[in-house]
Amino acid sequence: MTTETNIVRELLAELQRMARGTTSPDDGHAMTFRLPPDLIRPEATMLAMSQDDVDAMNRVEEALTRDLHFEHMDKATDALKDFVARAWADRKTDQVQEFVAKHSREPSELVCFLPIEYLTIDTPTKLLGLQLLPVTDPCIPTATPPWFALAPPIGSVAAIPVTGTNLGRMAERAQALLAHALRVARVGLRDHNGINGRQLRFRPGIAYVFSNNLSGWRSRSEVAYDLTLGHSGLDSTNNRPVWTMPVTPMTDIQKKADLALRWMERARFADEPLIALLYLFFALEALLGDKSEGLKADMLAFRQLVLSYIVTGVFRHPNNTWFLYDRVRSAAVHGEDPRPSTMRLWTTSSGPSVTRSTST
Repeated sequence: MTTETNIVRELLAELQRMARGTTSPDDGHAMTFRLPPDLIRPEATMLAMSQDDVDAMNRVEEALTRDLHFEHMDKATDALKDFVARAWADRKTDQVQEFVAKHSREPSELVCFLPIEYLTIDTPTKLLGLQLLPVTDPCIPTATPPWFALAPPIGSVAAIPVTGTNLGRMAERAQALLAHALRVARVGLRDHNGINGRQLRFRPGIAYVFSNNLSGWRSRSEVAYDLTLGHSGLDSTNNRPVWTMPVTPMTDIQKKADLALRWMERARFADEPLIALLYLFFALEALLGDKSEGLKADMLAFRQLVLSYIVTGVFRHPNNTWFLYDRVRSAAVHGEDPRPSTMRLWTTSSGPSVTRSTST
């Protein structure tokens, strides 16, 4: 039994103990849910959980994601609600053992094959401990679907051993290892006098296949979708201030606005939320920043609030801008790991907008 599984068992035991102290629903509880059909009685159809109970359940759910035996569970919350309900209804049976027996799976050990675009090799080689193969290597599975094509620009394939119970997450771990190796290689090879910088734009492909011939793919984060606009759609946007911007800016204000516009365009094409966020803050600072200032979050949020009112007649709450600038943007720029919340990024008539989503 792994350390992670022991932790899961301990947290489940604590949740079981807490579940057996829950009561019928009332207004003071943090969560209520319907009992499973086989547990419903005339006097009990719902179960209530306190905030402490919910926090304990969340701790179990986090532990399940870290244990490879349980990573296959896509709806762990539903399974944990069922666990709580049965622990509450049957106080003699050890529901921990029942849960582990029902949901635990033995991890599989497979090799994940990931194609690489614009990086060609003619013999097997190693990159930061990862095995790179030519596209003609016989180790690469042949019974692959159309999306795992090895035609150009694919020039090599990474073969990465992975272990787990969820093929999608196993592929994500392999892709993360490959992305890191390629990132290091791009920087390390830059010192090579015979390599042009544009030759360092090699990247993972979108597909993967495992040694058992199961495969999958996912769209690139920078994927674009077609947009069809009629006259009505264009007419509705023609009266926005951004449409009055000149091609060649002349005044200081116009130059600031043009610089902000270019940063906002980069944000729209960025494939990582954090990079897009940084670009949007560059745009905001181009419009409203003052290079003589020290800490900028307070003043930048205030100035955006005022600009929003001038342009739209509505005050924009400054909290989101302040939080994202102080806790995410500054952390990223100064070498910390910002771990940003889910962000919604867009552009408004009063400038770039960055909003932190409160939903989970």
